[in-house]
Amino acid sequence: MFSSVTDRLTNRRTLLTLTAAALLVAGFAVGTSAIRADTSNDKARPVTPTQAAAILGHAMPDLGYKPLNLHMTSLTAKPLSQAQQNVAAGYAINDGRDVVQLTIFRAASIKRLETSGVEETSIGGAPAQVSTKTIQRTDLIWTMVNYTWSRNGLSYSLTVHLLDGLNRSEADRIAASIN
Repeated sequence: MFSSVTDRLTNRRTLLTLTAAALLVAGFAVGTSAIRADTSNDKARPVTPTQAAAILGHAMPDLGYKPLNLHMTSLTAKPLSQAQQNVAAGYAINDGRDVVQLTIFRAASIKRLETSGVEETSIGGAPAQVSTKTIQRTDLIWTMVNYTWSRNGLSYSLTVHLLDGLNRSEADRIAASIN
């Protein structure tokens, strides 16, 4: 009789230990999936210039040439994987819509376009590509110019919408002025 009581207690302890271990594993799995869900969110979030510099591992580049009262309206970052982290800055003229977007990736190079209509040039001594595209909306047609280049471990993509007084010459000067 004494051994059967001991056996029952041992079985109960074993069952409780297994249940506690299963709950611990389940809790860990739920916790990790919640963390993973949060960190995999690629939604851009506002950041300060200091935070942007920390993400890029360099001081946040800015436009050295800002014609027509062009000014920064937003600075955001996407919390992607270390190799794909990027910071984006939007710029507007006066209080209007953003007409310039500078996106900087923490990557040594950016994919080169191999299509017709792409101009080869250089920006700040680095090889660059420039492409243009005409955009048509219901009541508006405009040209968008995109510049891509890499230097100092960062890859840049600058999009300039030729609106609100901006022209191709101004766009080229903006691209050349990025420090």
